[in-house]
Amino acid sequence: MLVFQNDISIRMLKCHGIQYFKYWIRFFIQDWKRLQQIHKALHRFDEFTRLISMQSPQISLSLAVYYELSDLLQEIRDRENDFQDFDLDISRAAASAIEKYQKYYSFMDDSNTYYAAAILDPQVKTRLLEHEIPNSDARTLI
Repeated sequence: MLVFQNDISIRMLKCHGIQYFKYWIRFFIQDWKRLQQIHKALHRFDEFTRLISMQSPQISLSLAVYYELSDLLQEIRDRENDFQDFDLDISRAAASAIEKYQKYYSFMDDSNTYYAAAILDPQVKTRLLEHEIPNSDARTLI
């Protein structure tokens, strides 16, 4: 059993204002591993939120974020790449999140506005075409 011996966990708790406890919370090693996995997955969500929430948000970035979010959730669900060692419960939670995500993705996918904004933004256009046209040289099409 560990009592706040993991540096990253202590930093996470302190950054969220949890510094004083009436009782010490006791976590087992498996609990710390799961918390680190959750932190690893949610860190990307934080990056996406900060990108979309910047002072001058751009609608063209929404499409890229949706694609990245989809890839992230699928990798967690399938326990691939950086998420191979993830707990099965976290994988199942990602599968559930994908179901919720599909509702919003279909709304965005049905609107040409997002795609038009992405194609008009030179920073996003190439990445969008590379994602939409697999196994081809999207740069030659541009």
